[in-house]
Amino acid sequence: MKNIYFYFGLVLFLIYQEGLAQQAIPTWDFKGRGNAYTSIAGQFDLSGNFLMVSKKAEENDGYANRLIVYDKNTEIVAEKPMSQDQYDIMFLDIIQVKGADEIILLGAATSKRPFSYYEYDSFVFMRLNDRLEVLDFKVEYIGSSFGFRHIGHHAEPDRILIVISSDWGFEVHPPDPNFYYETVFLAITWEGDLISQEMIKDAQGSCQCVMPSPQGGYFCPGFSGYILNDNYKFLRYEGTSSESPMAGENSTLHFANLNKTCLLWTSNKYLINNTFASYLGNLKNGQTVLFLMDAYDFEIKKSIPIGFGSSAFGSHSMSITRDSFVYTGNYTIVFSVPETIVLAKYDKQLNNVWQLNYTLPGYNHAIAGIQTTIDDGFIIYGYRRESGKPSEGVPFVTKFDENGIPTGTSEGYMLVKSELYPNPATDILKINIRGIEGNTDLRLFDMAGRNVYVQSGLRQGENSIDISGLPAGTYIYKLYRGSRETGRGEVVKL
Repeated sequence: MKNIYFYFGLVLFLIYQEGLAQQAIPTWDFKGRGNAYTSIAGQFDLSGNFLMVSKKAEENDGYANRLIVYDKNTEIVAEKPMSQDQYDIMFLDIIQVKGADEIILLGAATSKRPFSYYEYDSFVFMRLNDRLEVLDFKVEYIGSSFGFRHIGHHAEPDRILIVISSDWGFEVHPPDPNFYYETVFLAITWEGDLISQEMIKDAQGSCQCVMPSPQGGYFCPGFSGYILNDNYKFLRYEGTSSESPMAGENSTLHFANLNKTCLLWTSNKYLINNTFASYLGNLKNGQTVLFLMDAYDFEIKKSIPIGFGSSAFGSHSMSITRDSFVYTGNYTIVFSVPETIVLAKYDKQLNNVWQLNYTLPGYNHAIAGIQTTIDDGFIIYGYRRESGKPSEGVPFVTKFDENGIPTGTSEGYMLVKSELYPNPATDILKINIRGIEGNTDLRLFDMAGRNVYVQSGLRQGENSIDISGLPAGTYIYKLYRGSRETGRGEVVKL
């Protein structure tokens, strides 16, 4: 492995003194410097400080990443722009080092410029502390025909297992469809040294997360899914690879896009958070879905559609608390007006705890990910710009508590929260609505999309809904303020 250290002038770290002035930010809705994108963010284990990494795509600053550490009161602790003469780097994954104030960043790099998602051909490992002192920095050339856009990992005591995958949105298809997709499986030490490396080019579609299999070895879900042995080497595909590999209906997973985040949820079930890119039952194209999959026969046992946005969070679409609560969400696509960000929380039985609609009038967002915090809340991060100004924008990180409320004084945000119970129900439903002014209408839709029930005049607080006249089945409920949808969910009538 080729080692490249940030010493002896190979890497330029400029410390901006004004960033070290401990200036207090008036709200936890923290925003960085303009024309950049927060590619990754996370929290140090001991101090509780936060790291924000923003990627710039401008030649005049060397396509730099800006690293900012700020404390729980959003005061800046350390700040450094990072540019590298030899490589353009984009960080895509983050690992909190338990029992230490250290974080590992995983990224992709290329020596080609200008910045392009489709030309990354190297893997980057960087370990640093909460003072932004670099402890390890290593680059490994992995080769690529058209680059990589996603990194996932599974951490073990003596190694880190990594999957690096190409996106589906590449610009030029390889001439042979059997080599449409590239997936690299890396095993490294906690110091970033290479243990093993394997690249697979195929037509199966990339997988983007890896998890242990109860049958031994590892599993990486995709169109057919990749099954690997204990040494993290490819064994076979899940599914029938002899059938047309580009046909989603031939896969038991029904995944036609990106498997963003996954984990072994119980001893024999996988929980997969996926951006859906086809149509299957009540699932909406582009919608975030929680899939509960049997780890032995790879069949989907439960699917939970989340929100009503048209895009899931870009890199990390799900995060799990220490006590196994799940945070996830999606958002309406950038440029849409008005924009709504949907955030949702699920308990250990995958019952919905709350769903929150979150908007900032006059702004649009591109959200890179969601991460839990050590106080059992979470952060979302990405890019924000004023509506109608696509060339101007700032990286952002916003923190929420465990109830889905942004901490600090996020003035200007509109929050609508709805809780519906009991679910399943027999005759009477209760719906508790918070964050509205005036009346709200509720509509129930059957699974064919027909509007079968309307109740107008719902007010803030608890409302009763008589569904005794409806046949048993599963329904989608939607809340409206005038013509604008402000919330939705699923309810079962017994």
